[in-house]
Amino acid sequence: MFRMKTILFALLQTLVGIKVNAQADLCDNCYIWEFASENGERDQTTRLLSNDVEDILSLYSECKVLQRSRFARLQEQINNEKAIQSLTGVSPQIKTELKTMQAKRVIFGTVNRDFQGNVSLRLSFENLQTSQVKSNTVFLINDDYYNFDKRKEKLKAFIDSFVNPDGKMPTPIQSTEGNSTTSENRIIASENMSEVEVSIAKIEQKGTKMIFHLNFENKSLSEKVRQFWIGSTGHILLDQDGVQYESSYAKIGSISDQYVNLVYGNVVKGQVEFTVSSNKITKVQMLTIVFWNNFVFTNIKV
Repeated sequence: MFRMKTILFALLQTLVGIKVNAQADLCDNCYIWEFASENGERDQTTRLLSNDVEDILSLYSECKVLQRSRFARLQEQINNEKAIQSLTGVSPQIKTELKTMQAKRVIFGTVNRDFQGNVSLRLSFENLQTSQVKSNTVFLINDDYYNFDKRKEKLKAFIDSFVNPDGKMPTPIQSTEGNSTTSENRIIASENMSEVEVSIAKIEQKGTKMIFHLNFENKSLSEKVRQFWIGSTGHILLDQDGVQYESSYAKIGSISDQYVNLVYGNVVKGQVEFTVSSNKITKVQMLTIVFWNNFVFTNIKV
């Protein structure tokens, strides 16, 4: 009798383990394909939600997320293609690259926004080796989208329904959100795209003026001198309440609106300034720096 109970217990443990592994498989070596609208367009909303989903999945100890910032060449190829929303439209070249980096799942997102500003996000977890697809939709109504904390909680619950429907996996670990850090002696956030890195070194608030001090670095061994220019306008800041601001001033090097040579191994300083309505911004939902390409930072504590 004791032996029978032992066997049954072992069998139960095995079945539970299989169930947990099946759930974790949805986010094992997963790659988040930058989301798009139903019309295949990408904008600040699609980028914001792409980053949110990547951040939340990274909090699960059982999930392994292939961070897009580590695969700049692949991201550039994706940007050059039309906005694809399933594996059926992905080119053989990109599929080969995804397999080379050992991706097992690709996560697509379709974002729609109505005239009142309400947002829907349809997520699809697609298996790269099989035709298996798991998908569902979440609706972010009013403050569920515009309020940082409410949006995060709604998305966490939504993603949990995908990867952890029975609550068998460990709950998401607590960590500093997004790509921010509280250390004043380190880079606050950085983004690398096609061997160009833009980093936020310091954030200042002076009354209604918000200043982001930036570092620009060329990391290309094959093109050791590259010329770039940054304009004063066009950079976008979205605060914790969803209020959007456009930059009033920007520079790379010592003078605004000039071309600068980025030499491999050398860091060039610059800054972007915004005039904001409040000096109590505590968190940046999204900061877009338009510099040769769009460098997007999310969830930065101020």
